[in-house]
Amino acid sequence: MAASASYLQTAIDQYTAAPKTYADCVDLICHSKGGLAARTYLALYDPNAFVVRHLIVAGTPQAGSAEIYQSPLTTKVIRELAPIDPWYRKLKRHTTIAPFEIPPKWLNETLANLDFLPMPNRLNYYLLYGTSNLTPVSVTTNADQTETLRRIDGDGIVTAWSASGYHTLIADDGTAVRGPRIRSFGDTPPRAEIAINHKHSGLLNSDQAIQAICSILLSP
Repeated sequence: MAASASYLQTAIDQYTAAPKTYADCVDLICHSKGGLAARTYLALYDPNAFVVRHLIVAGTPQAGSAEIYQSPLTTKVIRELAPIDPWYRKLKRHTTIAPFEIPPKWLNETLANLDFLPMPNRLNYYLLYGTSNLTPVSVTTNADQTETLRRIDGDGIVTAWSASGYHTLIADDGTAVRGPRIRSFGDTPPRAEIAINHKHSGLLNSDQAIQAICSILLSP
């Protein structure tokens, strides 16, 4: 994530330094993991939001995504998208209830550490999240090695709660409950949370998202 933030800083510096732009600030529109890269950029390079005027993120797994469980890869890039809340459990023989946990191989220290970094007080940021698509939220491996994948509303990859910056709490029976806001958004909440009836892929290209983004960027 730090590498992505560094690339973003280089691009922004080049843009604002270009003599033909006369730009002293930028608007960032990010999709999926790009929103996490933008948050990292702000924390490392623009903590007072003097450069970024608006930040618009769409379908960003602010608290992670259980969809990574279905990926055959366990690379760092994939692990940085893992949920920061307990989301997996393995039931043994004769066990009817077991707590959900975070498997060691899916520990997401990058996102957990990012959650300690607050959003800039002066930043105008907006969260777009997909709805009307069943989205993985927890996994249970049963005693017979079958798997139960529970789903809730979202864009098919990122739940609406995660994209809106909320923790997800999983009860013993597997029921998902929306938890508190992630720490980063606690003191500086978003200017708006906007539901987009679209799946993760192409979310930013949907008519709803385009209209919302235009409205935001044209506001004073």
